[in-house]
Amino acid sequence: MSGPILYPAARHRAGDLELLLERGGQKARTVPVYEMQPVADPVVDLTPVDAVLFYSRRTAEAYIALPDRPPAQHLVCLSPSIAVPLREARFGPLTVAAAPNEDAIFAALLSIAADDSKSE
Repeated sequence: MSGPILYPAARHRAGDLELLLERGGQKARTVPVYEMQPVADPVVDLTPVDAVLFYSRRTAEAYIALPDRPPAQHLVCLSPSIAVPLREARFGPLTVAAAPNEDAIFAALLSIAADDSKSE
């Protein structure tokens, strides 16, 4: 490609795709197009859940900050860095996906479900 790549992205990002592309010789331009904000007073259904999926560290931190949250049997994180605040707050049991992608987080979730069905 001769021109730059436009990367429309979140304001808060875990990685730096623009830097990685430029290291590889490809010009890139990141444009923040959205920003995630926690809901001030979320209405949370306190019915117990089997698992909670975390795709970002900010989501894990927001979950920890909830004054009320449903009891969860398992917490599943997309990457080790996302799991850090949950571990520090001593939340668990905690599972981290083998790779930072959706296939891996779903595989982690399915392995938990398989383990749970064996113990029944």
